Amino acid sequence: MRFLARGLVLLAGLSVGACASDRPPQDGSAAVREEVHPFVFDSLDERPVSREALRGKPAVLLFLTTWDLSSQAQVAVLVKMAERDGPKVSYAIVALHERHERELVEAYAHTLKVTFPVALGDSESRAGRGPLGDVHMIPTTIVIDAEGRLVKKHVGFQRADVIRASVEAAKSETIGASGR
Repeated sequence: MRFLARGLVLLAGLSVGACASDRPPQDGSAAVREEVHPFVFDSLDERPVSREALRGKPAVLLFLTTWDLSSQAQVAVLVKMAERDGPKVSYAIVALHERHERELVEAYAHTLKVTFPVALGDSESRAGRGPLGDVHMIPTTIVIDAEGRLVKKHVGFQRADVIRASVEAAKSETIGASGR
């Protein structure tokens, strides 16, 4: 009986390991990064939130809703990171709200002292079918390298050090690719 129990435990462990190995790397370390599909979101001001506008340096794009407390906490983390990074890293928020909620999103960004671009998500993004793929959970933070390739998609609230590791991976990949 003990032999059977050990066998079942071993079999279960192998099954879990096999399933896990089929998944893509979760640390942004994939040898080939996929280029992000073109995107343009409706900015609340004149600063564009698009793939082309964010090219040239690493970018952090946060998808959120104003009613979610973890989104609010994530904004606070990114505001501090943006202050530290200055112009070396681009930051932007995409609020998954409809156009008629623009004033709510503007008040939210103002209250949280957001200094980087804020945009409204399109209907496809609100439905989880947007140009940046499956964004069904909020907050979702996407890190893109300077060439417009996906480095990491973080789902849920993330500490600054976790996002910082992805930003640093985006920087090192960019430096390595350009030969600097």
